[in-house]
Amino acid sequence: MVREGSTDDMTDLIGNEEELNLLRQENQALREHMNTIPTPGEYDIQAALEQLSRDDMLALIQRMVQEHPDLAGLIVSK
Repeated sequence: MVREGSTDDMTDLIGNEEELNLLRQENQALREHMNTIPTPGEYDIQAALEQLSRDDMLALIQRMVQEHPDLAGLIVSK
């Protein structure tokens, strides 16, 4: 079981406050990097959308708007 500790508790575990701060910075950098990496599902969706014809894309959008009417406000016509 993991519990949130105070900085003093964490410093005792890590060894010193400087090392603790470096570990926290590395952890934050890793989190930010992970947020920029697309998931495999995003690649699959993008590949599928790129293969749709214009008519198929319009049909998909119409189905989406029928199922979720609030999306209609997001669509801009030319």
